[in-house]
Amino acid sequence: MIDTQIWICSNQDCNCWLRSEFSFSQMPLCPMCKSSMTNQTKPLPEIVRANIY
Repeated sequence: MIDTQIWICSNQDCNCWLRSEFSFSQMPLCPMCKSSMTNQTKPLPEIVRANIY
């Protein structure tokens, strides 16, 4: 587990969040409810990417 930057939905009724590294926008909207998202840190499993040539 490592501290990971995430975007989390600002809508209290929505549970959506996503890893910042997988966001295509600097200020994304929630893909579920279209509310604004805030940047936070969350402990998540590390993703190890394979180098593919």
